[in-house]
Amino acid sequence: MADFRQWALEFVLADNEGQQTAIAKKAANEIQTAAANTNPVARWVEAVQPWMPGGGNEAENETPDWTARAKALEFLSRTLDFLSNDILKPSQVKLLVSFFGAMFEVDHKAGIMPSASALSRIVAMKSFQRHMGHDIIQKVCSLKDDFPRQVSKTRLEIYELIRLLMTTPGVASDLQNTHGSSAGFMLDLIQLCRSERDPECLLMWFDILRLFMSEYTVSQDVLEEVYGVFKPYFPISLPRASQVAITPEELKLQLRKCFSANHLLADKVFPFLLGKLDQGDAVTVNVKLDILKTMQACLDEYSHPQKAIAPYANQVWGSLKYEVRNGEIEDTIWGTLEVLKSLTRRLAGDSLRDYTLSVTRDCVPDLATTMYASSAGRLMVSVLSSKPSAFVLMAAPVITHIKENLRHPKAPVHTQDLLKVLHIILETRFLLVDTNMAAEDREDFAAIDGFFKSLYQDTFKNPVSLGSKPDASYDDIKVATQAVPGAGVLVCQRPSKSLDLSNNGASDISQRLLPESTCSEICSSLFAILKKSGPGYPRSSGGDELINDAAQALQRAIRYFPRGFDGLVDESLSIIRSSRQNGNVPDTVETIKTLGGLVAYLGSSELPFTPRDGFDHFIYSIRAFLSELFDSLESKSDPEIWCALVATIQSTIRYFNDACLAKNPDKEFSIEDEPLQKIGSAYPALSLLGGETVTESSPEYHSQVPQSASVAEIRSEFLLVTLFIARQLYRRATKVVDTHPQTGKQALSLSDDFANVDEVSGHQYLHLISTLAGFVIHEFSETQQTSLKAESFAISLFRDESIRVPQTAPETQSSLENGSSWSWLASEAPNVLAFGILQALQPSAVSRLVRSL
Repeated sequence: MADFRQWALEFVLADNEGQQTAIAKKAANEIQTAAANTNPVARWVEAVQPWMPGGGNEAENETPDWTARAKALEFLSRTLDFLSNDILKPSQVKLLVSFFGAMFEVDHKAGIMPSASALSRIVAMKSFQRHMGHDIIQKVCSLKDDFPRQVSKTRLEIYELIRLLMTTPGVASDLQNTHGSSAGFMLDLIQLCRSERDPECLLMWFDILRLFMSEYTVSQDVLEEVYGVFKPYFPISLPRASQVAITPEELKLQLRKCFSANHLLADKVFPFLLGKLDQGDAVTVNVKLDILKTMQACLDEYSHPQKAIAPYANQVWGSLKYEVRNGEIEDTIWGTLEVLKSLTRRLAGDSLRDYTLSVTRDCVPDLATTMYASSAGRLMVSVLSSKPSAFVLMAAPVITHIKENLRHPKAPVHTQDLLKVLHIILETRFLLVDTNMAAEDREDFAAIDGFFKSLYQDTFKNPVSLGSKPDASYDDIKVATQAVPGAGVLVCQRPSKSLDLSNNGASDISQRLLPESTCSEICSSLFAILKKSGPGYPRSSGGDELINDAAQALQRAIRYFPRGFDGLVDESLSIIRSSRQNGNVPDTVETIKTLGGLVAYLGSSELPFTPRDGFDHFIYSIRAFLSELFDSLESKSDPEIWCALVATIQSTIRYFNDACLAKNPDKEFSIEDEPLQKIGSAYPALSLLGGETVTESSPEYHSQVPQSASVAEIRSEFLLVTLFIARQLYRRATKVVDTHPQTGKQALSLSDDFANVDEVSGHQYLHLISTLAGFVIHEFSETQQTSLKAESFAISLFRDESIRVPQTAPETQSSLENGSSWSWLASEAPNVLAFGILQALQPSAVSRLVRSL
């Protein structure tokens, strides 16, 4: 029979963790395997008797060995860690609860820590009975004034035990049934713990209070008693020298959860927090942020908002509005705006109507002042952006007053602030129109659409036009800079009824709030600003910011109004063509770079909501710039112009590829036979540019890219079109030589376009079209390169009808001659074109190429 007393003694004398763990495991194993008639549990508990009070080991008046007693109790506690949850009988569990519970009454110096740990383990056992939870709490509360004298680690163990009891369903139910709404057990705990100061213990104590207030049904008096416990801790912080593992923010968050735990505390919490906030300069920024976050938590979490929140709405607004109106610290301003948003979200019906009326009435007069227009706008936007019903109530009167003040601004900065507010309101509408609304709410939302339809003509047109004035002043530019984002987002607006609720909430992007003519006018006015970024226009302070903002606004507008793109391309090409024909080369090159880069960005940097529209933009702009390039080649323009045009083409291609890849499309697709010939048939305009004979169009092939095509389908078509463009450029740059002077065979040389061209400029152009070809070939997978026979492009340079791989030769030709039959490709000018393709080939394609030569 195992000697538990000996094991207990060994545990007490052990000086390392490993020995103690091994002894505890042995004891647990003995309890689980010993015969029931040997009473292993009783013998195990009795094993620590020599160290217990009255155990007989101490002489009268001798000071007990507290350390040994604590380790003896730890022997029992550690053994429980290794016992199965179902090994102990109910009677044995009851015995252990009584034994360890007694320690709280008789042994405040040595037995508390191991006893609390042991009880936590026992509570999780299968035979633990729910009514024992109340008994344990009563035993814990018997510590009374000795509880604060326990070290923080011991107190933390007790808090964890209490929390475990209160979250164990059976125990929680018994506590509720036993004490009812009076919750006597919690009042006892409050008396025990109300002077807690240790941060880690407070973290657990606050959680216990939160749990009690949110999960237990108690009277208002008890709630207020609990409120009186945690309220004095606010605001809470940690001493700088504190060495605890928790952070100040964790402690603040746990206390914040106490304030927001029960809506029945609203009549106490809101006046308390607002009173703290209204102390003015006496409140530090960190404390003010804590107050605001706590208030927001209450607004977000309280149930029954009509009872708990609505009565305090005007009080909250009356206090918080000054934090924004007169505020200087951006963090507190943002925190205040978030609180106002949360407040608005929780209001409904008459409460919301009265609240928004108060906000509008208080803020509208400030719109007429230079000093307060911006802060008034921020306050109103924080409220109206909270939900559609608030937007409906406020948008129309706010817009009306903004328009009125824009007619009589006090200063340019006043105009800028008002335009910024209007822009944010438009952004808000753009977001809210897609939210789920009840039918009645959507009808109300639609009722104010008319206020937005005239905004461009009434409000934005003149400020935007300031940006394209030849003699625009600094203030003109700043006003225009603030106006262009609002004008751009106006194009993106849709009628609120365009939301197709039958299609999983998907919206019909083709519907627009503004008429097409107005959308076109806005795009033209934004592009008029962008044209000033070219040569011949003076640089002005703030001009770059205006150009950047106008480009972003127009790019976004084009995504929602695809029809606006083609006209911009036509206008750009008209300017480029005029410059090429009438201007000097440097200015023409700069014009191409500027407008070409803009067109590439506007039409191809991001896909519209219908990807096919983006592909149409790509095709239209590429065709236009290819046409201009071939025309410049025909007219013998300066090679720098060629380079600028082909760089624009390559930029457009790379933009569009990145836009497709941003949608994570499937990159694998099959390639049919003779894909380039089919592309030529499907896009005759591209074939004509290269002087090709156009075959009859293939409607079957063209139908592979329907209006509803996926991004993966669009990208596959795009890559083949780009490869065809590379083919056209290569074929234009080369010509066939029937008999090469060295090999006597057909070969390729540079075309007549390069006859009188400077070698450096010519090579720069060849390098650009070579990198274009290399780029697109690199985008094809190994399987796709195999289907394309991409390795042949490196030799034939897309003239496969004349240059074949391998090149046929008479049997009489010597192997030496055959080995040098590609000298024209290796050492002459066309090698630049070959190298771009070679470096993009997959290893298997290179291997096939080597085997064929």
